[in-house]
Amino acid sequence: PIISPNRRTDVVYMTTGHMYLKLLNILRKLRTERRNLIDAAEEQGERLTLKEAGKLIRKPMTLPGILMVDETHHPSTENYALLKLLKYIRGNFPDCLPRLVVSSATFGVEAFVRDFPTAKMLKIPVESYEVKVRYLERPISQKKDLLGRAADMAYEIAWSLLTGGKSGVVLVFCSGKAEVETVCEFAGSRLRAGVSVRPLYSNLPAEEIDEALSEVKGVRIVVATNLAESSITIPNTVAVVSTMFHKEVQLGLNERQLLKEVRISQASADQQKGRTGRTCPGQCLRMCTEREFEGLDKFDSSEIHRSDSYRVVLDFVSSGFSPKEISDILQLEFQRVRTAVARLEDLGMIEVSESSKDTGDVSYGVTEMGEFVAALPVIPEMGCVLYYAPQEDSQFLLLLCICIAYAETANGASFFFFPRRNFDESSREYELRKRDIKKEYHERFRGMSDLSSYVRIHCECEADIDETIAARASFLPRRKAYVDWTNRNFMNNKNLAAARILLRNLIRSCEDMNFRVASHLPEMIPPEWWDDVHYLFTRSFTHSLLQAEGKKYYTVESSVSRREGPVQVGKRDSLTTIKDNPKRVIALHLVAYEMQGGQRQIYAGGIFLPTAPCNMRLRAEYQDLIDGKHKGLMRAFGLIREVAPPRKESKNKKRGKHSEDGRKALCVECSGDCPLACPHKRCAQCCRNFTGGACRAHAKSRAKAKNKGKKRNKGRGSKKNNNNNVRGGRGPPWAGGGGARFPSRSGTKQWRTGWD
Repeated sequence: PIISPNRRTDVVYMTTGHMYLKLLNILRKLRTERRNLIDAAEEQGERLTLKEAGKLIRKPMTLPGILMVDETHHPSTENYALLKLLKYIRGNFPDCLPRLVVSSATFGVEAFVRDFPTAKMLKIPVESYEVKVRYLERPISQKKDLLGRAADMAYEIAWSLLTGGKSGVVLVFCSGKAEVETVCEFAGSRLRAGVSVRPLYSNLPAEEIDEALSEVKGVRIVVATNLAESSITIPNTVAVVSTMFHKEVQLGLNERQLLKEVRISQASADQQKGRTGRTCPGQCLRMCTEREFEGLDKFDSSEIHRSDSYRVVLDFVSSGFSPKEISDILQLEFQRVRTAVARLEDLGMIEVSESSKDTGDVSYGVTEMGEFVAALPVIPEMGCVLYYAPQEDSQFLLLLCICIAYAETANGASFFFFPRRNFDESSREYELRKRDIKKEYHERFRGMSDLSSYVRIHCECEADIDETIAARASFLPRRKAYVDWTNRNFMNNKNLAAARILLRNLIRSCEDMNFRVASHLPEMIPPEWWDDVHYLFTRSFTHSLLQAEGKKYYTVESSVSRREGPVQVGKRDSLTTIKDNPKRVIALHLVAYEMQGGQRQIYAGGIFLPTAPCNMRLRAEYQDLIDGKHKGLMRAFGLIREVAPPRKESKNKKRGKHSEDGRKALCVECSGDCPLACPHKRCAQCCRNFTGGACRAHAKSRAKAKNKGKKRNKGRGSKKNNNNNVRGGRGPPWAGGGGARFPSRSGTKQWRTGWD
């Protein structure tokens, strides 16, 4: 047997994130011990290589004898980093490697054998029934047609089960919440007695999730995200319909997270197929052709290769690893590691130290701020907010911790919940119902910024629950009270629970570093505290500044980022009241979504306006930074005059003078480069930086070009000519060019001519 436990065997359950950090701390000590052995050998006139010194080190007591890692097919950053660290221990400290057991349902044998060539493979047979896999004959390009076809196939299977006197669940996999609701709407429009439709995604209330997972007597269609792929099991699943898409976080421009809808891998498709065939024969319908399936990736790419790596790099640097070593261990591009190091160095968390004796390249040391931030369970920028804060006021520290915990959780998630649309409800009725819910339940949390809205949500929730528990003489569990409160107020219980857990961990980390954090806030928060809070967040998030250009907002171009936009401010889950279109706002997180056609939409969250602090110490630091020409703060407070980026050159080139760099964008009257200095105040085609409308001359030329285009199209057939069957108009070749196109109910293009 692999494991022979006895009464003295201690079994410790840990998350992969905790084990990954534990291994980093152990490796720091092992590397220090190896360095000491090499130095001692040099003093005695001997020479030890790194590998020879590593073989002399015995396994410390803090390392487990047997380490089992489950669900390794999940491509999380912690799973990936944990296995790479174990590989590093195997190569550098072979006697310190614990006995490793790795388990997975869809195992990437090639990748694991490459890292651990001496590992043995054990397959545990599981009794299952045959699952018949079917594919499409022709590919479907339109997303709406794909979702409609998936709903039709799911309903056909459900109806065949019902007419055959059988019961069971038909599971449909979609990429996200919106797609789940669309398929539910399509399938719900054809409902008959005996067939029910239930959605399943993470933001649903607990009651609806339990209803979707409960035993079914008739036939049920469950439309789910990849939440049902491995996290939960739906009993009596007889068929699976997969749209073959899911949404994953990728790195976009400026290393910003981009939520993109992509094809799933073959391993994920097999994982979805495994949801059926457990208690009876099943079938799996994949919404792609067999040729498309063979072209998919075999396994999902690791999350670390498609997300920002600042936190991982900080963890490794704090353990004494150089950028070259980090790149080699994690198999990341060296440029990505250098970018993360440059960002951390700009924040002041790491600094250049002496050259490494082991590798010969430049190594980095962690500053006092870096050690402080590395001990906190938040992103580096959020940790900087606590580091810069005055530590003498415990209630102010509690206010900061609440803002940080809720702002961190709100990145890509919403605290507000809206019920899904009913099958017999029109779009207008649903939007009116959502507006009424927002006005009645959500508007009371509106504050001067999103940070103040987070604090209002937390304070009202805790006060109502304390009052409820006190009224019921503590017979109601606090967890049940939270669920009741979120259901009454149309809030997202899952995200609020995650924010509370992060808040507790953050307070515990502060207390471990001898920071005293109060247990409650004052009844009335002083207004000057919010100025200090907004200043602290501004100082840490100067790279997230948004500047107004007209009525639209764009990110600021710097040495490490490019200009992006337009950014939707206050459009998604934000309660910030933005009045008079301010010139500058700070967004704590920017999330980009890829829409149909490849277009991207960027939403800003955690919005507030930059304000100067009122605290005396913070005020003095602010003045010193401004006097020292801190570019980020000066830009945030409007002390640097920003010049708008040059506009693209028009296709219809204007005859005029050229600039020194050869671009034809200067004013034709004065050869000026800036419209503010141009006495003629022409237009964007005349002056490079002007963002207004066209001048009279160009407006006339545009009207002339428009009329010229109309004359050019005259005689080629118009709408009137097409209806009268005049040759030369629109239509297929066999109709002589005289047919008028009209949409048909089947969705295909049809033609109508005078011969019909």
